Amino acid sequence: MFTDAELAAWLVAERDHRITELEHSGLESSEVLDELRAQIVDAAITRQLDTAGLEPQSVADLLAALDHMKFVRSDGTVDVERVEKAIGALARGAAVENRPPPRSSDRAPNRGVGRYLERT
Repeated sequence: MFTDAELAAWLVAERDHRITELEHSGLESSEVLDELRAQIVDAAITRQLDTAGLEPQSVADLLAALDHMKFVRSDGTVDVERVEKAIGALARGAAVENRPPPRSSDRAPNRGVGRYLERT
């Protein structure tokens, strides 16, 4: 996984590459910037899922329905903190849901069905 500094350096290099590509092909700069913003949001989402130990394929349908532009501020920058809060809450909820049931020890009181058998 990338650190924030490595991700920032890669994004700057990617931006410069895209601007050069834009100058040669005549593409709209807004299209290139929107694509870069979507890549930043995707990277932040992937990082949060990795932190929670979830595979992106397990929540692919939910991620496909997600509007990436909701995480872009009015000035055009990506609100990474908002991505971390939204996806982090989702990832924590899914991770808790997929957790195996707790195991009891021999010293724990029997609170299951077996407690009725012990009374007879």
